[in-house]
Amino acid sequence: MELWQDLVEQYRSFAQHARDESPCFHDWASAVADDQEVLTWIRQLPRIKQQPNLVFAAARWHGVAAPGPYDGLRRALLQDRGAIRETILARATQTNEPGRLATLAPVF
Repeated sequence: MELWQDLVEQYRSFAQHARDESPCFHDWASAVADDQEVLTWIRQLPRIKQQPNLVFAAARWHGVAAPGPYDGLRRALLQDRGAIRETILARATQTNEPGRLATLAPVF
């Protein structure tokens, strides 16, 4: 997934990569890519914070069930009073496997 690609393409690409790993995130990302209202909500975030894994993780942090239907995610984002947005803005993701293991390197 290329971070700076078009938002719709970013979510479509994430859906493709998640197909085998997480059917729920595959479904969510596919649905987001076709949902103009949710895309508008996500576009209000800084570009670096529009990542699917960050948006989905923040929604889960605030109680959206996963696996669960897309309607739950959609409702949570569109009815957000700022809590999910604040979590997204405050957090970051670490998807770099070597980077996550760097602190363990001395032990190995």
